[in-house]
Amino acid sequence: MASKALDPGRYTDPVSQPAPEGHQHGPGWVAELEYRPLDGGPIQAVEMHGPSEEIARTELLEWVRATLGQVQSMAPRSPAVEKFIEAASHMHDLRQAAKALEKANSAKGTDIARFLRSYAVVTYSRTRGSNVRPDLDKFIALGADDIALSAQLKTLRNKFVAHSENRMLTTTPIVDLRRQPDGAIAVDEVFGITVETPIPHEVIRNFEAMLERLIAKLTHALTPLKAEVTAEISQVDAEEMLAHPKRLQFIPVPVSDWSPDGARPRYPKSQFAPVHIVPSGETSTQVTITK
Repeated sequence: MASKALDPGRYTDPVSQPAPEGHQHGPGWVAELEYRPLDGGPIQAVEMHGPSEEIARTELLEWVRATLGQVQSMAPRSPAVEKFIEAASHMHDLRQAAKALEKANSAKGTDIARFLRSYAVVTYSRTRGSNVRPDLDKFIALGADDIALSAQLKTLRNKFVAHSENRMLTTTPIVDLRRQPDGAIAVDEVFGITVETPIPHEVIRNFEAMLERLIAKLTHALTPLKAEVTAEISQVDAEEMLAHPKRLQFIPVPVSDWSPDGARPRYPKSQFAPVHIVPSGETSTQVTITK
């Protein structure tokens, strides 16, 4: 690891590999990194063993951060923090939409690609019209082309993806007719054929390019908002957070507690994020880290 330029209190990215045969802690994974102590002394190398790559890496990072006096904690509530939350929350929607379009391009089968593109339209549409947070437009300026495309996507969401109101879905009634031996014509079957027109590829390409631009613009816009949060944290606040950090933690809660009616908070009630699960079942959650 090339680490001669490390400043005091800094460390390299962990490097993980399977534990070599005969390792003192047995089989598993080994994660290693180098760091320079806070006093500017010589660079130190450290490794951590674990049963999996993720555990070895996580435990190593926790150790070095504790050694260097670094912790993560939920920022205390303030107007600057609430404004940062409003802006940063849009990054999740933009990246989820971009990811859905990326997955659609490599999907096996047109049905999966179609579902993912519809999801991207809905997710992007969440960036406007909310009753609990400002629109994305409050934080970044959209060009004329992006404004026009956003309006088109809003119509697509309202009249096609969420509701069936436009001509992209058309149902044609069909009957099977058969002449009988006596000359009469019988109707053997009545059925409908519904044709769904896909979103044009040109629109999808423009959508992908727009998301890339908006993510870059929002990343830039977040820089002064983060500076405002930093400026509001006094040394007293920092000492309190360092001594008693409020780390984000996921906690299992029963599915019976789930409801789609709860309003999105301007600031989290606590550092505990609920994950609804069925006993002995599996679940998952989506996380976007916005820096």
